[in-house]
Amino acid sequence: MHSVNFESIESLAIVGDTPNIAARLQEVAEPNSIVISDVTCNLIQGFFHCDALGLHDLKGISQPMELFAVLSESGAQTRFDVAAASQLTPLVGREQEVGLLLDRWEQAKEGLGQVVLVSGEAGIGKSRLIYEFHKRLGDQNFFFLQGHCTADGRTTPFLPFIEVLRTVFRIGERESRQELERKLRRGLEILGLDPERVLSYLINLLGHEVDGRVFRKEDSEVVGIRTREALQGLLRERCQLSPVVL
Repeated sequence: MHSVNFESIESLAIVGDTPNIAARLQEVAEPNSIVISDVTCNLIQGFFHCDALGLHDLKGISQPMELFAVLSESGAQTRFDVAAASQLTPLVGREQEVGLLLDRWEQAKEGLGQVVLVSGEAGIGKSRLIYEFHKRLGDQNFFFLQGHCTADGRTTPFLPFIEVLRTVFRIGERESRQELERKLRRGLEILGLDPERVLSYLINLLGHEVDGRVFRKEDSEVVGIRTREALQGLLRERCQLSPVVL
């Protein structure tokens, strides 16, 4: 149990240039748009597409500031995705590891499921190894699924499988509830799964409210078990269509 001192929170104040800059950027931004400073742009570079708006004199700020309009997300999920979108240096000293992955892949294609754990300290090249493995599979008949865990996503159940689920059913981030349900239902039918048994659990997993007694807060453990069963079932059936890398 954590306690919070609200008196301390009420006495906090944001000081310095930050609130002033934020207020001035809000004045520059057109309705329904996002304008950021060059400092923020550097932080999100690669994750979002931005358009330079040039230098602007902002009231209360001594030097002109370069501003940018945020246009859209780039689709990159990790820092490695950003690096791969530009240019990577040649891979050196990892042929044995890549060879092991490719060997396990050949066994998986024969129906012998394989599990490989790639572990190591941050920055050692784990993401690069998976990237090179994926690239060397070329145009073979296979389905590649990938999910990511994040430090701020620890409270989100099944977080990496949300991304996997979106990939399996080709569901975009901004799909309407109606379109999302249509794609899930159609995809489940193709996989030979009964939509009436698993559809509500997948919709709930994707962050939409679902009616029904089982989705009450006190039954969250049951929902978790049935969601896990639904994910196992759809992945098992997807593997019947073609070899899968997860």
